[in-house]
Amino acid sequence: MPSDRIEQSIIGFLRDRFGVEVADPGADLIESGILDSAMVVDLVLYLEEGFGVMVALEDLEFENFATVESIAGFVAGRQPVEAPAGGSSG
Repeated sequence: MPSDRIEQSIIGFLRDRFGVEVADPGADLIESGILDSAMVVDLVLYLEEGFGVMVALEDLEFENFATVESIAGFVAGRQPVEAPAGGSSG
């Protein structure tokens, strides 16, 4: 899934779950007080369930979750790669 679609999905989740409007995907969510630690836990669960990515404890770094852009990049980099259509089966 392209990063811009992931960004829109994350923005929608933050709006629907927490009532938070994110106007700028590059805005710092943690320093601005938009996200707190409990919200990050809910966000991680959403990413794992919604995008099929695994978030390990060592992945919970500030640079991965500071902005919607960084979260989307993190997710895009961990999504399973789909096999090309029309490949031969042997």
